Amino acid sequence: MGEPFDRIVIDTAPTGHTLRLLRFPDFLDRFVTRLLALRKRLSGAGALLGTAAAAARAVFGGGGAAGARAPRAQAEGEGAAARLELFRAQMRRLSAILHDPARAEFCIVAIPTELALLESGRLLRALRKDGVAVNHLVLNRIVSADGAGGDAFVARLSAAHAKCVAQARAIGESSGVRVTTVPFFDTEVVGLPGLRALGSALFR
Repeated sequence: MGEPFDRIVIDTAPTGHTLRLLRFPDFLDRFVTRLLALRKRLSGAGALLGTAAAAARAVFGGGGAAGARAPRAQAEGEGAAARLELFRAQMRRLSAILHDPARAEFCIVAIPTELALLESGRLLRALRKDGVAVNHLVLNRIVSADGAGGDAFVARLSAAHAKCVAQARAIGESSGVRVTTVPFFDTEVVGLPGLRALGSALFR
């Protein structure tokens, strides 16, 4: 039986949060590995203490209730360790998917400002260094000169956006990333009609 979806799209947070999110599975893997190693050492020490306690009970008597609780505590500990092992396996699988260019790709979306482009360039370099595929840069909410209509403010805005588009295309050419521009819509993009309009702009 195949997967239920052809594609899964995750809308991530801004640059710094996104980089931390992508490195989180590796962090959790290391953390769980250390936690399991610590539990193993403590279990060994606990076994020695349990043997000593059993010997003491044999000599002096008593401790029946504590002895009855020991197997239950051991079973609970083993169950928790099994859940941690499963969690670690899931994190490793997630990390492998994110770093497999045949299965996952990061698409950078930015607005047409110089600061946003600087952040996009930093994100692109960091993702590539981390082994995450990046092939597309989408520049969103572009005001074109065609829509100025003689308005001085709109004309200045469209000129600034045109400059940012040129900068984005320069980034794309130097890094092998395809740059796509999406116009500024006069209404919020919601629902299927909005998605169809956005899709027409993206995949025209």
